Amino acid sequence: MKKKIFEALKTEYASLGLSDNTLNRIAAILEGSVEKEEDIATAVKGDTAKLLATSIQGEIDGLKRAKETAENALADYKAKHPETEPQQQHQQVEEPDWAKTIREQNERILKMREDDDKKAKAKATISAAIAAAKAAGCTDERVLKLTEKLFVLKDDESDEDAGKRFENEYNANAKEYFGGSGIPYIGTGITAPAEVSAADRAAKAREDAKQAREALA
Repeated sequence: MKKKIFEALKTEYASLGLSDNTLNRIAAILEGSVEKEEDIATAVKGDTAKLLATSIQGEIDGLKRAKETAENALADYKAKHPETEPQQQHQQVEEPDWAKTIREQNERILKMREDDDKKAKAKATISAAIAAAKAAGCTDERVLKLTEKLFVLKDDESDEDAGKRFENEYNANAKEYFGGSGIPYIGTGITAPAEVSAADRAAKAREDAKQAREALA
């Protein structure tokens, strides 16, 4: 699905000149909200895709302008101070304040973009893991929310590996959440519990409250 989204993005935003790497990252973000192939066109033309594409393009244009400004200023400085060139030829030239300011600003922008890309990829991977777990039968919303809250994505973890690990953690949380009397909606084939007595329901309510407090701690 991600590849098809990428191809649609490449066609839709060809005029912006975005790199394949950038388009792949946008496709990874959109993938979590596209369930069927016929939804791809709507997602690609939607506000989220447009905002991401135009924002990245704006940042790229800003970096290009900053680079051109720095290069022009340096060329102008050299033209006005030709006598300093021989002495500095074999020495490390001290970076002017204006160049340092532009460089640090560009580094901050690039770092922010990198962090945003990592967060978006992590969000898309977790969404895919939850979807895979649900498809495997892990559908109890209480346990899903608890598992999602505690789930920590590993570095460079694939969607498939994350999905398997999410399902395993869901099952472990479900066993602890519901105890040994039965676990509802687990993808490994365990069936829903039988009718529970009033006393058991009261005990379960107390345990729910405890689990909620611990999860929010």
